[in-house]
Amino acid sequence: MIAALRENVWLRRGAFVLANVAAVLIALELTVFPTATLLAERDAEIAQQRQLLARLTAMAAQAPAVRTLLDQAGSTKDRPEFLRGASQSVIAADLQSRLSRVVSAAGGQPRSVRSLPPKTVDGVTLVGAQVEFSGPLRAVQQTVHAVETSTPFLFIVGATIKPAMNANFGGVATAAPTLDVRLDVVGAIEAEERS
Repeated sequence: MIAALRENVWLRRGAFVLANVAAVLIALELTVFPTATLLAERDAEIAQQRQLLARLTAMAAQAPAVRTLLDQAGSTKDRPEFLRGASQSVIAADLQSRLSRVVSAAGGQPRSVRSLPPKTVDGVTLVGAQVEFSGPLRAVQQTVHAVETSTPFLFIVGATIKPAMNANFGGVATAAPTLDVRLDVVGAIEAEERS
């Protein structure tokens, strides 16, 4: 075979070209392709970091406006987000009567409303009440909606819903099943009203 290579010029040139093409492909595979991949990955990472930097810069540019809003919000008296009253017990009693009215307006029958002990979470005092009532599913949904969308803000922190033992509601048979519900509702009070 070596003798055939020496005698045939075209075969030698073909072997030379094939050997050089193989060497170039190996060099590309070992150096150029990994380098190109690395550079492309770094370009993508730089582009992501530029986007993040642009977002952070835009957020930082809003700092004066946010500070102004924060100062305005901090100085506002009688903010509607908080429960108000002369003391925590007055606020709790008001919350209990309010929950009883909400349940009745939604079509439920309040069974009991009692006060929950106040608690402080992250420096905010929460006053709460537990309401137990019976009613159809629609009344439960309307009660939950009324509580969660009210002002001052109220939050349901616990709930138990189960089918009622009796199928009639006030001596009259109802088409919708009746549910027994217990909701634990809390609301925050303003700092100057904390006792």
